[in-house]
Amino acid sequence: MKHLFISFLVLITTGTAFTQDLNLEFGPKAGLSISGFRTPRRFAEGDLSPRIRTHLGIFASGAVADQLRLQGELLFSLQGATEFSEFANSKIRISVNYVNVPVMLKYEVIDGLFVYIGSQLGVLVTSKGKVLQGQFEGTYDNKDDTKALDLSFLLGASYEIVERVVIEGRHNIGLIDLDKEAPIFRNRVFQISVGYVLGR
Repeated sequence: MKHLFISFLVLITTGTAFTQDLNLEFGPKAGLSISGFRTPRRFAEGDLSPRIRTHLGIFASGAVADQLRLQGELLFSLQGATEFSEFANSKIRISVNYVNVPVMLKYEVIDGLFVYIGSQLGVLVTSKGKVLQGQFEGTYDNKDDTKALDLSFLLGASYEIVERVVIEGRHNIGLIDLDKEAPIFRNRVFQISVGYVLGR
């Protein structure tokens, strides 16, 4: 029992020192997403307009070098767009919702101000369409025709406006076609969020 207690103390001490060396930070975040699709104009059948949706989740980051931090997140993100086709005289609201896992390398420009680049893996949760205007109004499920995984390149900046409160702006650029059959649409999302650092 004595050896077990000593081993436990050593483990706690080592873990605490390791955490301090990494300067770990973590907490919740939430915000607005201006989501849409990007598509080669030659393939577009109609006009696409963005939608204002939301995202929320948690983040954690650690120092990897002077002025450099590695940050990972787990986010639930509501995304989509509205498509209007003059040819079919229809208006369709498209909703694609993901669990996203972004990972980014952040560089501190000045105290509290970071710029970063990274990548994001998205796991599709739901994919639905709603015909708001047209011959066949109603809602339909499109998950079987939408790829289960999404991959994005991202860049952005964050700033700690007051102690522990961080604001952030980010641009996610989709790299994978969403539809299994028609390689037309890719995700494109601008995000504005607020995070709170619980641990530091």
